[in-house]
Amino acid sequence: MAISKEEKIFFVQIGARIAQLRKAQGITQVQLAQWLGVSQ
Repeated sequence: MAISKEEKIFFVQIGARIAQLRKAQGITQVQLAQWLGVSQ
């Protein structure tokens, strides 16, 4: 089942916010993934 247009917008906005906060803290994607206990 495909996601709706609204859901897609939501996920893009969440991703952008996570990236913004991560970069502000000087954390790489790999470091964040390790801290969260997930693979990138």
